[in-house]
Amino acid sequence: MVYGEMRESGLGAQAAVRTVKKVVDAYASLRASVRTGNLTGLRRAKAEGKPIRFRENAAQPFDDRMLSWQYDAAG
Repeated sequence: MVYGEMRESGLGAQAAVRTVKKVVDAYASLRASVRTGNLTGLRRAKAEGKPIRFRENAAQPFDDRMLSWQYDAAG
């Protein structure tokens, strides 16, 4: 749903995929915490009542498919 828009904004293909995965994992973690009973009552209502936020300068997943070597550009 968001991949095309992310690519149009200039984000690389693998970076877009990893970003979507990070968001999916965050919501899956919240769901698992609710399901296992780790979040109950007021804590659950608070966690489910607002979107998950990510720090602007937080670490991001990285893998070797995000790296390319520009041999011709290295004069």
